[in-house]
Amino acid sequence: QSVTVILKANGEEIDEQIVNIGVLSALGYTSWEITLSYVFEYLIIAAAGVLVGIGGSFMLSPVLLHAGELITEHRGSGDTEPVFIFISGLVILILVGIIALIRAGMVKNYPPVHALRGGHGDHRFGKNHFPLRNTKKSVHLRLALKDFVQNFRQNLGLTVCISISAMTVVFSFVVFSFFGDGLNAICATAGQEMSDLRIEMMSCADTDALAEELTQFPQVRKATPTSGYNVFINITEFEEIMLPIVFSDFNVTENIFPIKGRFPEHANEIMITNQLAEVKGVSIGDSLTLEYLNVEKSYMVCGFVTSCVNAGVNLYITEDGIRRLIPTYRNDTIELYLKEGTDIDAFRSELTEK
Repeated sequence: QSVTVILKANGEEIDEQIVNIGVLSALGYTSWEITLSYVFEYLIIAAAGVLVGIGGSFMLSPVLLHAGELITEHRGSGDTEPVFIFISGLVILILVGIIALIRAGMVKNYPPVHALRGGHGDHRFGKNHFPLRNTKKSVHLRLALKDFVQNFRQNLGLTVCISISAMTVVFSFVVFSFFGDGLNAICATAGQEMSDLRIEMMSCADTDALAEELTQFPQVRKATPTSGYNVFINITEFEEIMLPIVFSDFNVTENIFPIKGRFPEHANEIMITNQLAEVKGVSIGDSLTLEYLNVEKSYMVCGFVTSCVNAGVNLYITEDGIRRLIPTYRNDTIELYLKEGTDIDAFRSELTEK
C-alpha cells in the first residue's frame, strides 16, 4: 500500500512541479541532481514514518502484551532484538529510496523549455517558507524542503502509511520472536510439565519403583514421579482451593519457570502462581497457611510461576513440604519423557501390552 501511494504521489508531484524542474534545468542543474531532490524529499518522509512507526510499536507492544495477559490470565513476555528493528527500518528506507529514484527519473523527460511552458498557468501566492532569491548553492535541496511544506497534507498521509508499515514490521518481529519455535512459547506458560506421556497410578502401586523401572527402557529419557490432581489443599487466608504440584526436587522439571523468586527447596516453602499473587496481594516472603482435613501448617512463599492452566490455582511444593501437611502422601503420577525420534503411540502400546 505504501509503495502504491509513493508511486502515485511522486508522479503527481513531478507533474505539478514542472516549473521548478524547468527552473532548475535552466540554472544548470542536471536531471540527476533534480531527481535526487525528490528522492531526498521522500527519504525525509520515510525516515519520519519509520521513526514514528518504530516508536509507536514499542509503546503499543506492552499494551498488546498486557491485553493478552488479561485475556489468557497469565503473564507473558516478548523480547525483540533491536538490531532486527533497525534492519527493517533500513530496508523500508532503501525501498522508498529506490522507488522514489525510479519514479523521479521521469524528470529527464522534461526539457527546460517544455517545463517552463507547462508552468505558465501555475501560480502560487502563498507564504514562501524557503525563498530562492539570494540562494547560491543547494537550490535543489531547498526546493525539496519547499515542496515538503507545500504538500504537507500529502506528505502527512505518506508518513502515516509508512508508520503503519513500520509498526506492522515491528509487530511481526515481536510475534515471530514469541512464536518462532512453534507452540513452545505457549507451552512455556503452562506452569506444569509437558511430558510425552503422563502415567497415573493406582493408590496401591509403588510409583517411585515403577519410575525407576521405566528409565531402563531404551526409548525413555527420563521418568519423574509427581502428584496428580487427587488432593485439594485450602489456603486459609483466602479460602482458596489449590491443586498441589509436587516434586522431590523442582530442578528436575523442564517446563516450570519461576518469574520471580526461586523453586521451593525446604519443607516450609511453597511457590504460587503470579495470577494468585497479584489478585490476593501476596509478596515473596509472606507466610500462608495451608489446610487439609483440618490440619494446618504455615509455609513461606519463595517464588511465583506463570501458569495458564487450572485458573492459576496451582500450588508448587516439595515432597517433604507436603508430608508436613499430609504425612501419608505418596506420588501417584509419572511424567514420562521419551528420547527424540521415539514413536509415542507405539511406545504407549508397548507399555499397555506389558
